Formats: sequence, C-alpha cells, structure tokens
Amino acid sequence: MTKCTAALIDMERDWIPKRPQHSMYIRPNSIAMDNRFGLSSIKKMKTFVVLSPVGPYYPRGFVPVRLYCDTKVVRAWPQGFGDKKIGGNYAPTLRIQRKGIEEHGCDQVLWILHDYVLEVGTMNLFVFWTNEKGVKELITPPLDGTILPGITRDSIL
Repeated sequence: MTKCTAALIDMERDWIPKRPQHSMYIRPNSIAMDNRFGLSSIKKMKTFVVLSPVGPYYPRGFVPVRLYCDTKVVRAWPQGFGDKKIGGNYAPTLRIQRKGIEEHGCDQVLWILHDYVLEVGTMNLFVFWTNEKGVKELITPPLDGTILPGITRDSIL
C-alpha cells in the first residue's frame, strides 16, 4: 500500500499545493467486495487511495487550535481498534466534540488515556519542547493500538 501511494503521489505531484500551510490529504481505503452482509471474514476487497489538496481545516483559519479535554470519556485503549480507520472510533466522540464547540468555544477535543495525551480529534499529535534539564525532546503518543500511526510527506516521496 505504501508503494502504491508513493507512486500515485508521484504521478499526481502537480496537485500538491505549493501555498504556505496547505497540504495534500491522503486517505487509503479498503472496502469489502463480498456479495454478503454480516460478520464474517473477507474474501474479496478493493483498496484505493483518495488524494485531495486542502487548505484551512477549521473555519477560524490558520490560528492555534482551541482544545477541550473531558477526562471522563476515553476514545481508544491499547490493543483496541484506535489504530484502525473505522466508524466506531469516531462516532462515539461526536457528542464530546459538540460539547467542546458549543459550550466551551473549542475547535477540537484533546483525547487522553491514563494521563497520556493520545491525539487531538482525528489528528495525530506531537510536542517538541525543552524539558526542565534544558534537553530538547520530541514527545509522541505510543503506537500501542490507541491511534493511527502517522506518515510524513518525506517518507513517501
């Protein structure tokens, strides 16, 4: 899938936005093509990649994202399905996101688990800072099944 995506991006290189703070949205997809409905193993599937040039995601434009955090709700857990792109990962989060927007004026939800920051809404998250000892650190969530692993533009081009 990675090689296929890299080839597609190479072929569609002219679509990649060259404007500051714009990017290419890349969404690999797989759908079952079996002629049945129900819970069973998949015999046939179709895999494809959608590309779309994008600009500002939020209506406020390119400004810092305001985050709402509710420690009573957990989006995903280790060894669960948080690292899969399935509806079950996102549908349950909509109520909390709506609360953050409507009641607190926030743009998105900061998801945590046992005091570990996992992600912001549907976005991967990292923190680059200088710690108390003056050492620069890059902090990322664990890849333990709670979030989708990220991929950088440089890793596929």
